[in-house]
Amino acid sequence: MSAHVHFNTGKGKKETKEKDTVSVKDANIKPANIKEAFEGEFLCTTCEREGTRVEASNFCADCNANLCPQCVGQHRKFPTLRGHKVLSKSARRHLDRDVEEEENLLECQNHPGKMVDMYCSEHDEIWCGGCMAIYHKTCSNVVFISEAAKPIMKSKELKDTRSGVIKTIKEYAQLKQRVERNMDNIAKQSDATLETIKSLRMRINDVLEQLERGAMVQLKEIYTRNSVQISEDVLRCEAVLKALSQVDRELNKPLSPSNLEPDIFVYMHRAQEKMKMASNYFGLLERGTVGERIRFVIEPEIEDWLYKMKNRHLGHFIYKYRLNEIPVRMDDEVTTCVINGASVITDERILMTDWSNKRLKLLDKFFAVTDCLNLESGPNDVCHVSTNEAMVSLPDEKSLQLVKIDPKLSLGKKYDIGVECRGMEYWAGELYVICGGLEHEVKGHLRVYNTTGKLIRAIEHDHLNEPIFSIPMRMAISNDGSKIYVTDGEKGIITLKKSGEVLPPFQDAALKWPWGISADNSDQLFVCGSSSNNVVQIRDNSKIGVALQGVDGIKDPMAICFFPVGSKLIVTTDKNDYIKVFTPL
Repeated sequence: MSAHVHFNTGKGKKETKEKDTVSVKDANIKPANIKEAFEGEFLCTTCEREGTRVEASNFCADCNANLCPQCVGQHRKFPTLRGHKVLSKSARRHLDRDVEEEENLLECQNHPGKMVDMYCSEHDEIWCGGCMAIYHKTCSNVVFISEAAKPIMKSKELKDTRSGVIKTIKEYAQLKQRVERNMDNIAKQSDATLETIKSLRMRINDVLEQLERGAMVQLKEIYTRNSVQISEDVLRCEAVLKALSQVDRELNKPLSPSNLEPDIFVYMHRAQEKMKMASNYFGLLERGTVGERIRFVIEPEIEDWLYKMKNRHLGHFIYKYRLNEIPVRMDDEVTTCVINGASVITDERILMTDWSNKRLKLLDKFFAVTDCLNLESGPNDVCHVSTNEAMVSLPDEKSLQLVKIDPKLSLGKKYDIGVECRGMEYWAGELYVICGGLEHEVKGHLRVYNTTGKLIRAIEHDHLNEPIFSIPMRMAISNDGSKIYVTDGEKGIITLKKSGEVLPPFQDAALKWPWGISADNSDQLFVCGSSSNNVVQIRDNSKIGVALQGVDGIKDPMAICFFPVGSKLIVTTDKNDYIKVFTPL
């Protein structure tokens, strides 16, 4: 039979232990220096900094410091230090020596210096007596380890554990080699990417140089042609001036035997002929002196490209992401979460709609659920409309629910809009709401409301009176508010400009049934393919690449939002109690 242990939590005898100190002054043999006096001893690092020499009882791996009992107490007292890994007496070290100490596996993790001596078979956990009294006081199958360990040497569990440790060591040794190879790989990838960037720059330079050479050739041709023309015009002017000067001289000669009236008559007619010729030339030559002979207008497409490139990049990186899954299910919830909407508010907190549990949830910037609000029906999406207000769409009720965020989530006014509503975005005092589109609903369209819930306009047809949407789902707005991006289950990604222009829908074989959509700080779009199980990265109606896919943990994605701190992507998936937080590497 196992010897069950009953804990007495009453007060026992008070044990006191004075702080151990060493006085050099009282030593029989006077040391050469303090270091020599404590050779073989371990001083508390913190106390030593304050000029007190106290023997250390533990070692803090996080602080890389020896600690006396009093300093260990300080570590337990302050929240910032409470999580530090405080090791036992055997882990103490001379900090001026490079010694690698191993963890004392027999020591209680919560009580440094105290050995593990109890076992709870109900939870399969080992602790010291103090921990058992706190964490397992209701458990009936608690025994001393000395009792539980009696048959251990011949047990299959020990054999399997030994084999498992050897296998895991082997796997981790191989993994370490692969991880180490990553350093070489990333160096090669960096070099290859650098070459790609340089090659692109050279290609751009080659094109620009080619365009420059063509423009220079044209300029030279125009300059030469105009130079010849101007030279000819100068000669014409000189010829006219010479002819007119001659007739002017002859007309002003006095009558004489050698200059009779018939001669002057001829000179007059010659002068009139010359003036007529000069008049004909004058208009032609004068037009050549008005305005610029050489004008250069930059190619409009190049001007547009340069303007667009002001806030652009030479290329786009498709990041490798590290996944962290964080629970969002509340303790009182019996239904698996369906997080179908998310919105990052200004102070880096996140609002999420849980369709199955009919709740709106508030997450802090570390993605922990801090508050929730019960709703009358399943919410479909959420967006913040001010620093302390958000709007939630309730399609079953055909209404929009205003919610106050602080000090706690609370219901505000409800707006009945008379039509099923889903995705939403807010910009500059206007709330954009996706309505209809599903079976037994009105045709899919986009409505715009003001802050008081008044319908301003509806967007349904293009300039040819053709329907813009088929099954609109979610939307995002560009950072400057000039474009609205709408995911449509059948048509793809539809881009609407504030000018009223509707761009051709973006479609790609890699993106099936687009759902959630979010724009980052540079207006790159991240779109969830709910049927293709991926997240596609898009810019200016063109695919950059597939950012996330099945191997990254994406299955039935629903909502996505860009979290600016660390450029993280938060993705929710259908029927899942965890959200997926992807951090770029």
